[in-house]
Amino acid sequence: MSLKITDECINCDVCEPECPNEAIYQGEEIYEIDPAKCTECVGHFDEPQCREVCPVDCIPADMVESKEVLMERYERLEKKKAIIEDTTIGVDKNFQQLDTLDKGLTGLRQNIKEFSEDITGLRRDIEHLSVNKEKSDTVVRKLKDLDTILTDLDKRIKKMESAREWLARTETRFETIGERAQEQVRLLEGILKAQGKQSGPDTGAPPMDKRETVIKLAHLGWAPQEIARTTKISRGEVELILELAPKK
Repeated sequence: MSLKITDECINCDVCEPECPNEAIYQGEEIYEIDPAKCTECVGHFDEPQCREVCPVDCIPADMVESKEVLMERYERLEKKKAIIEDTTIGVDKNFQQLDTLDKGLTGLRQNIKEFSEDITGLRRDIEHLSVNKEKSDTVVRKLKDLDTILTDLDKRIKKMESAREWLARTETRFETIGERAQEQVRLLEGILKAQGKQSGPDTGAPPMDKRETVIKLAHLGWAPQEIARTTKISRGEVELILELAPKK
């Protein structure tokens, strides 16, 4: 089993910040160590840092686990951290891109408004000039200019319509990415909570929530061996669950 803090703890607070895995937390009376997170500093330091800094030696060394078990736990914790960090970075980038697209749409709307105002001004000029026959030549020239402007405006409107369609498709893709990222975050949180509540060996068939977790991890591209190590069930059970799962 992992390291354990005895009743001799004086709650001096020096061990908690030293734990690289954040496995030490304040219990009801004294500080406690989460066995699912404790690797006895394997992968980080040569010796457990909590024992090094404890002023009253209330963390005995007679409950240490094997190097292989601790290294496997360290690798599992590091993999989870990497997945959570990658997911968080991906979500942040998606929101930044959505913000950029929103600003681009605002600029397009402003351009459309300005074009509409130009057309309205040209129409007023034409009406005013048509009243005065002496300025008919000017009216003709302005009509030609208006025709050119309208042609150019029509081209720009078509381009803006194409841009709107592209933006709409892009927003849909970002929404899908956001939903997948949120699903991965929720799934990882569920795994962490489930492992935090584990006590004693499992008996019988895996519970429904574990079977659902196995299927979700498989859909995310995890290998059976990785799923078995993460969910604490045998590889044979993982493969059986996947074989019996409904095919999508």
